[in-house]
Amino acid sequence: MTPDYTELFELRFYRTPRFWVDLIQRQTFKLRWKPFKKAAIKFTRYDYFQIRNDHCIIGTKALLDALKEKTSGRRDGRFLYYFGAIVDDAPKYVNISWGQELVDHPKDARIRIQVSSLDDDIW
Repeated sequence: MTPDYTELFELRFYRTPRFWVDLIQRQTFKLRWKPFKKAAIKFTRYDYFQIRNDHCIIGTKALLDALKEKTSGRRDGRFLYYFGAIVDDAPKYVNISWGQELVDHPKDARIRIQVSSLDDDIW
């Protein structure tokens, strides 16, 4: 499950894409994907309470970065390679939507990530 705004700043590992890449790789049993050129991403947060929408969006930023193919975020200019489901998180490459659903018990809390292609030529 993605963190709330306050958890994000109290626990550093939630802010690192490397943490989310590891979790995605464990759940999908894949090291990398072939990225979609244009993608639609939907994050659905399941929890026993709802948080503010802006806190939900901020909490998914590192997770969104983890879905990218690569980034030049290093100080030495070399590329860091991530999971690779999307080319980039710029608006011309992805349409992103967020949602929240209530569950009955905290044990059912989770995040669901749906990535689909917007390319007409892929189908």
